Amino acid sequence: MDLVSERLSKEIFKNLEISMNNHLHNESQWLLWSLIKINYDFTVFELEHLYKKCDDDITKIILLSIIYKSGKDSEEKLSSLLKEEIEHLTTFNFESDKWLLLHEWYMNKWQCYKKLEPHYNRNKFFQALKKNKVSFLLI
Repeated sequence: MDLVSERLSKEIFKNLEISMNNHLHNESQWLLWSLIKINYDFTVFELEHLYKKCDDDITKIILLSIIYKSGKDSEEKLSSLLKEEIEHLTTFNFESDKWLLLHEWYMNKWQCYKKLEPHYNRNKFFQALKKNKVSFLLI
């Protein structure tokens, strides 16, 4: 938080929670991006809370990136949450509306990503994305 005061950071976070509660996905994504850019130090509780209330895959991908880049994925509460999520994701295939989340989880090699491999390897489109190292996450 070198760039802004703690007060402003907390205000941005509060706006993020409001946006997520109101399913304002684009606003949530911009607010998350803002917090990343000001080096906001998310707590495990905040990350868990945001992820649980998230109903948008792009926002989830951003949150997953924050969780893994911060090294907080090994924290017990987040690790358990991520295990539940990958188990849930294995019930979808790459033709579902979860394709982007599945793809980014696999490409970023997030926890237990190999569980997605059978689905991934059956789809020529995703094989092409993998071969060309395509990721939609640029944070």
